[in-house]
Amino acid sequence: MGWNSSIFTGEVIHNKFAVTVRFSSVHNGEIWLLTTVYGPCQGQARDDFVDWLNNLQIDETENWMIVGDFNFYRSLSDRNRDGATCKTSWFSMK
Repeated sequence: MGWNSSIFTGEVIHNKFAVTVRFSSVHNGEIWLLTTVYGPCQGQARDDFVDWLNNLQIDETENWMIVGDFNFYRSLSDRNRDGATCKTSWFSMK
């Protein structure tokens, strides 16, 4: 992930599933966060990811965007191509 340092300063924060950059505007000091995730699609890693995502604490006053590869879907009809190996629904995991 990169950014123009004449517009934003950034602090990189990472964990097992995500890289977050805490951006601060050079112009007005406004802060916002951008998180890119990689969500494992099966097993304990998937369960840990879902727990992490469900327990993410985001204050309603924070500007935060989460993007990335969540690697699972609600049903087979939600797929946009054949050949995926992850067929478990997020909603059936809990």
